[in-house]
Amino acid sequence: ISKREYKLDSGSWYSGNTTYNFTNVTNGTHTVYLRVTDGAGNTHTVSTTAVVNLNQQILGGEVHTGWNLTGWIWEYYNNTWQLAGYGRTVGGNLSAITTSKYDLTHLKYLNVNIWLSLSETQSSSTVKVFICSTTTNCIQLSTHTYGKADDAKSYTLTHNISSYQGSYYIKVACSQVAYYSQTNLGAVRLST
Repeated sequence: ISKREYKLDSGSWYSGNTTYNFTNVTNGTHTVYLRVTDGAGNTHTVSTTAVVNLNQQILGGEVHTGWNLTGWIWEYYNNTWQLAGYGRTVGGNLSAITTSKYDLTHLKYLNVNIWLSLSETQSSSTVKVFICSTTTNCIQLSTHTYGKADDAKSYTLTHNISSYQGSYYIKVACSQVAYYSQTNLGAVRLST
């Protein structure tokens, strides 16, 4: 073999030795091609299909950008970034939506982690999770209402998103009905 070349999908051919590393590969099904040429100039091409499923943390840990916020503020607590929602007014509404879309194709789950600290007088906190084709055209995935019995606890809301194809914004909204309550958005992850 005098020459090896590699290609991903309909991209360009790249020369390499025995391996080649593709960068910036997106989630989804891809075709990888290998073309070899012998000393006489004869070529032979083979291909294989590979599915790339990258788990993406889009909030929490070291991730603390990429969201438009209403009511929530960024807070670094226990070595992780989170959104802290402090209820300063009765009926305080909190909203966070990603500033860019995420390709949900080939992904299976959207996990949202929340933590509640309800005030003595607060009867409930309601958390809603959405995916949005535009910043205003949203599909509600779930609504969860928490009461005083749920106080000082952490919850992970798991949504099966395998039926959604294409790119969407992720949105989380919360309504708090009393002063000095807190609903924190601790992590948001996309996974396979």
